[in-house]
Amino acid sequence: MLEMDEEDDVMQVPYERRLIRRLNLAEAVTIGVGASIGAGVFTSINLAMWEAGIGSIVTFSLCSVATLLIGYSYAKLSSVFPESGASYTYISRAFRHPFIVFISGCTLWFAYVVACATYTVGFANYFEYILNWGTGWVVDILLEANGLHSSLYSYFLLRLMTSPYTRKLLMIVLTFLFTGLNVIGVSETGKTQTAMVAGKVLILLFFIVVGLTEILSRPRLSFASLYPEILFHQFYTYYLPLLLQFKNPLWAVFSAVATVFIAFEGFDLIPTAGEELKDPKVTGKAIFITIVSVSIIYILTLFTLLFLIPWYQTGESEAPLAEAMRETWLNGWGESILAIGGILSTASAFNATLFGASRLMYAMARDKVLPKVLSDLSRKERVPYISLLLASSVSLLFAMTEDLELVTSVTSVAFMVIFLLVCLSSIQLKDKTKCNTLIPLAAVTFLALFLVSVKLYIMGAFALWIGVISLMYFVFRRMQVKQGRRIS
Repeated sequence: MLEMDEEDDVMQVPYERRLIRRLNLAEAVTIGVGASIGAGVFTSINLAMWEAGIGSIVTFSLCSVATLLIGYSYAKLSSVFPESGASYTYISRAFRHPFIVFISGCTLWFAYVVACATYTVGFANYFEYILNWGTGWVVDILLEANGLHSSLYSYFLLRLMTSPYTRKLLMIVLTFLFTGLNVIGVSETGKTQTAMVAGKVLILLFFIVVGLTEILSRPRLSFASLYPEILFHQFYTYYLPLLLQFKNPLWAVFSAVATVFIAFEGFDLIPTAGEELKDPKVTGKAIFITIVSVSIIYILTLFTLLFLIPWYQTGESEAPLAEAMRETWLNGWGESILAIGGILSTASAFNATLFGASRLMYAMARDKVLPKVLSDLSRKERVPYISLLLASSVSLLFAMTEDLELVTSVTSVAFMVIFLLVCLSSIQLKDKTKCNTLIPLAAVTFLALFLVSVKLYIMGAFALWIGVISLMYFVFRRMQVKQGRRIS
């Protein structure tokens, strides 16, 4: 199943299975930023607030520091192995055991697919929010434009736009649209991603500026989340246990990491484009630009949000940023602008993560860890279209359930475990990467602390996930042995 030599190199791949270099530094950064911001600000910030309250700022800050340390290992490894497999490739080069390689690769692929499903559901939520907000006047405009004024037409069109199947239809449209875009070509994918990321970053900066302006003009508003009774409750519930020797130290600030860590995973998608970057040497630079810019945007957004509406109101909200914008002078218009930002964020996150999932599966198939057909490329644009279709189809099936809260937390744990293995790989391959081992060790310490703080039922679900993938490995191995092919 695995035929990997120490001398394996991308240039040894036959031309018909080789990707084309068409992406630049800016497009690489938008892949990372696009995946990160879509997950953090628009789909998991309310869950973090509900879990840790005002302590969520500490949660995001800890994740930012840990991600910078992890990014160091990715930058070093990507400079030595600029291949599409990225995390999977680094782990396989370091440990070279078929079982570990298969488990880590499939775990990461499933994590990407579930992340895509999460973004698909988020996209449907925000798009439906826009439809519900403006359905009435949109219907009137459509009828007026077509010369139809009957209340019967209005009734049926209104029912169509607010149908319970509208969310499902939106999920299907998003999946088909971006799967098609990725199949058309990597250049088109990169340009579209750049436009969407630029749009959502501008909207978030707009939120920060308007929010801070509102806070400074109405000083009382800045204390919305800081009433004494709220602070006392926060201290008593979350922070006092740290001061008591025999209390449970699994503090809400750390346990919330399982919810929000997926918000920082976007940077690891950048190395998956290693074989499609015009200059692979910019991978490390793109990783650090992504992590720093995303961290700054997160912290500024969190501060602004906390000062606009109470943390408990944020925790209960489906669209906290849009609700906070309603408290400013823009009222409903600001709310709609933020909802559009949510649409752009979730769409760009889906696009970037689908790109990474397909390249990971392509690399695994090329290494003969998965069936060879998954490494087939389209003739003209040289994209792994079969891997793309499989990843998008599975993610759509997950999204259709719309019940992804537990799966999202398990996905965060999966990313933490993969990042831990990558940091250990950096240490294992230090003779090649020339890394300072203290930095990967510090990252491992952070990740171990985060994993210890994860709730037991989430770890149990992750263990079940690993068990299923392990079963897949042994079934696949048995099938290959029966076919007379030796698994090395």
